[in-house]
Amino acid sequence: MYRRHRMSDAERCATWWTRAPWALAITLAACAVVYGFALGAGGLANSEAHRVAPAWAMLDGGGWIVPKLFEQEYLRKPPGAPWSIAATSLVFGQNAVGARAASAIAATLTALIAAGFSRRWFGPAAMLPAGLAAALMPWMWAFGRSAEIEALNQFGVALACFGAIDIARASAVSSRLGPLGASASIVGVAILLFAKGPAGVGVVIATTVAACICVRIARVKVVSQTLIAWGIGAAPFAAWVYAASQEVASDAVTQSPSAFMWSDPLNEIASFPVLAWVSAMPAALAMLFPWGGDAKAEAAGTRRTVELSIAKAVCLAWVFSVVSLVALGVGNPRYALPAAALVPPVVGYAIAQFRAGMTPKRQVIARMMLLGHGLVWPVVLMSGFFAYARFVEAPIRATSGEVAGVAFAEALRAQVDEGPVVIAADGAIEARPEVLLALQHAWSKSAGDGPRLRVVWRPGIASNPEQIRGAWLLLRYDELDDEVTPLEKWIADEPILVRDVHRYRLTLYRSR
Repeated sequence: MYRRHRMSDAERCATWWTRAPWALAITLAACAVVYGFALGAGGLANSEAHRVAPAWAMLDGGGWIVPKLFEQEYLRKPPGAPWSIAATSLVFGQNAVGARAASAIAATLTALIAAGFSRRWFGPAAMLPAGLAAALMPWMWAFGRSAEIEALNQFGVALACFGAIDIARASAVSSRLGPLGASASIVGVAILLFAKGPAGVGVVIATTVAACICVRIARVKVVSQTLIAWGIGAAPFAAWVYAASQEVASDAVTQSPSAFMWSDPLNEIASFPVLAWVSAMPAALAMLFPWGGDAKAEAAGTRRTVELSIAKAVCLAWVFSVVSLVALGVGNPRYALPAAALVPPVVGYAIAQFRAGMTPKRQVIARMMLLGHGLVWPVVLMSGFFAYARFVEAPIRATSGEVAGVAFAEALRAQVDEGPVVIAADGAIEARPEVLLALQHAWSKSAGDGPRLRVVWRPGIASNPEQIRGAWLLLRYDELDDEVTPLEKWIADEPILVRDVHRYRLTLYRSR
């Protein structure tokens, strides 16, 4: 037998942290620390400038429908991330904080909706644990603190998935269709499509299928309402696709989703589910709790039956999402990040059930997973975050090429008497675009009435030298790429300046 004590509503609300204002405030505070601390420290690094440069170009002169990366139409991803970065850069300025704030806000919103829907589904005691599980998930630290796509995409996926589950819950609880769930699905689908195209759609479909399996509902009504919500949410994206197709040039840089399929070794694809689960730790431990005879017995004859069904649906949605990615030949666990948005509400469910009553065996397991006390994991994770910021994030940001970009601008200014000045590049933009972005900004700050500078991306520059006549060239010359040797006949004998940026050697030449 397990402890049959059922906490009354008064008892549940007696604990101060179960009250919505406190739970929201603590979740917000955790997000403010994790996604706000030293957000602007260090320059842009890795691929951040691939999102930032089009956003700042929008603010400077357009390209809102078809983003442009150094005057080259750039449609590897939809414009959702550049739009959001442009919006935050209007508020915080064209700097690292303005660039990264979009992801920080998206990650914070993901934590808040996880907390809100968990309270709605599992009761007041689920709100704060779910919010903290989302805010403190180590997997999200890098993405929520960088100018990238993932945080925005995960927010859209979370909103759409929570909406789909809420539609099913509303049907199970009151036999009515849920306007909140439908609204969340509409907005979530729109956001995820504009953020990363169809990359997160599979998670939303998996969630709906799982809800239909686990929750006793009028499936036809629920599926029809969900499909209508998806259609409404997809309409703005379809309108953008049409508008972009009318405007885009034939040489736009694009990328097919198939580029990510079956490109990894088979052993990595086979280990993908385990790596995806481990990556979502420690919150992923909670996905063990909705299963087994004890969980079913604890919920029997109470309203917890619906709560159990919803928790199972969320867990099963994660499983379906991961399995579908394996079937598509995906081996990089990073692509399971959208599915990780489903995990925090299950943490809320587990804590709420622990407080409401579990079998002795499950109580022992729960206490072990909590490391003895509910405060231990938040303290450990917050401490881990500061260690991450100091020993992992700071060295990565230190590889930024912004200092090199300023040096190239100064070297170029010493060589130029009149303009306009055109710098062409390809490999440098693919590898470290922040170098060109910093060069551009350093030049504009010191230009005054002097010659104007344009940075242009010339894909395939080494194989088509005719397009570089009269331009200055920023070329790669390293073990991974050599653009100098094929262009020897078209460039000066000696480079003007050479700088190493992370693994890449960049050289500034003048064309003949």
